[in-house]
Amino acid sequence: MNRNKTVQVLLVIILGLSLVGIAAQFSPGIYNRYIYDDFCEANAVRASSFGNYAIKEYLQWTGRYSGIILRGLATAGEIGFLSFLPYLLLVFMLLAAYWCLLPLAQKTNLQNPKLATAAVAALFLCTLYAVLPSFFESVLWKSSSTIYTPPIILLFLQLGLLLRVFFSGRSGSLPLFILLTFIASGFSEIFNVLELALISITAFILIITKKHASHPVLMRYLIAAFITALLGTLIQIFAPGNAVRQAASNHPDGIPLSELPYQLLRATAIEFYVFILYGWTWLIPLSLFSFTLGASKILNHSGGSVNDSKNFAGLKIWQALLFLGSAVLVIAIAGAAPSVYLQADAPVARSLFVIFPIFLIAFIAAIYLLGWHFSTLQTNFKTLLKKIILALALLTLIVQVGTAVFESAKAFPVQKEYALAWDARDRELKDLVAQGVKDTEITILTNAYAYSDLTENPKYWVNRCFAQYYSLESITGITKPN
Repeated sequence: MNRNKTVQVLLVIILGLSLVGIAAQFSPGIYNRYIYDDFCEANAVRASSFGNYAIKEYLQWTGRYSGIILRGLATAGEIGFLSFLPYLLLVFMLLAAYWCLLPLAQKTNLQNPKLATAAVAALFLCTLYAVLPSFFESVLWKSSSTIYTPPIILLFLQLGLLLRVFFSGRSGSLPLFILLTFIASGFSEIFNVLELALISITAFILIITKKHASHPVLMRYLIAAFITALLGTLIQIFAPGNAVRQAASNHPDGIPLSELPYQLLRATAIEFYVFILYGWTWLIPLSLFSFTLGASKILNHSGGSVNDSKNFAGLKIWQALLFLGSAVLVIAIAGAAPSVYLQADAPVARSLFVIFPIFLIAFIAAIYLLGWHFSTLQTNFKTLLKKIILALALLTLIVQVGTAVFESAKAFPVQKEYALAWDARDRELKDLVAQGVKDTEITILTNAYAYSDLTENPKYWVNRCFAQYYSLESITGITKPN
């Protein structure tokens, strides 16, 4: 079997394993049901017209203008749509990641860049979903997934446009780019700060590497993106509803400025700690693949000789790694800043879905650079050694995917039973309401991810939203006897 055929077979295996891993992670979500804020949002949406709902949310709860619209639209559908939504977002995520990476793959020496793009995109997303500390909240829970998933999809589209501008030097999609940036800036305060940091870092690197003059179109895109993202951020910051939401939080007064540096460093350290804690096993195959990719010199480098051990795209290897590490540190601090300032704490687990893609991209780039640098030092990098590294990468990937399938096989029947019990309880409550019942007790249900949908306190906000959803005055949760 020739080299190109071997590479294609390897890519097909990686693509297949990654898709199996993603399917395993998502399969229990087919039995998703309303929980927590879902009831509150459903009540708000059906209380008035959609336009009034959106205005009221902005004025009385949050400035996340894009999130308000998407969450409202998702809530306006039937409960069955709740099970479909994560898969719809997943398809968009896969397509966006593929479209983003395709220009890079077309710069490789591979005969089938489309297959390579599909394999890399699938492996990247499979790893991303696996390293999340709260998969249910980040990906399956409607109230959270509609806030954190869409901006990442839009970020992939933005990066894809920027890569095409970078490689071609031609403009033509600036209005679309501005629109994508504005929509993406309306979902999450954390993403807004990250987006501004990414734009600033990219422009800074272009300037210090003296490439801004040779890429004037790209610089115009970055300036337009910064202005648009800043506008979206200001729309969020000055929303009247923010004060209401802040007052209802655990830290209504925010954090004293004197404590900000310490809390910011603490929150940043927690981000990296959680990333390693939940991701280290999945980072093993990813690092082995990235190292081999770099050592194989598959990517055509620009701005320097690929055989020059001191330079990579015009930068010394230590400079490239230093820039990369510094950029990730700045991004991590930026990602922690909104939560620290508003809540005196690290970002909640579900919001790390916005930060971890940047960590993963930086991790892949760093290992790739190390592999490339190693190959320049070891010019006789043996084919046998490459095969051993790839075999280890495939073996560890198989183990991780197999573990994901095993965990999913355990969770699937539990989630199915939860959904059936939820549907039965839903019918029971509607029958009680039809009989004129105003106060009742009902069984607390717990899904496969250990989230319970009620409490024993009828005055708790979850119970009150739940009761309002069913047109009850109060509802008390009771634990189902063993």
